[in-house]
Amino acid sequence: MKVEASERALAASATFGELPLVLTVDEARRVLRIGRRQLYQAIARRDVHTVKVGRSIRIPRSSLEAWLADPDPEPAQSRPSRGPRLVA
Repeated sequence: MKVEASERALAASATFGELPLVLTVDEARRVLRIGRRQLYQAIARRDVHTVKVGRSIRIPRSSLEAWLADPDPEPAQSRPSRGPRLVA
């Protein structure tokens, strides 16, 4: 199996400070040791801040650090309930 340089760099990184400033989703999920789906769900919930570069998603290293420091923050926006509407 061929190992790319970026994979070796991520695997060898001892601290977050040694990671690149921005990571791809695949790189970030490998660093966090979570699945793709779990990371995309965190992105959809806006738990993890992302930056779009063309059609690709990049995740700033600082965003991963913030998410790990507080992995369960309050939702940024509460959704309105879908309960019955009261008409006056």
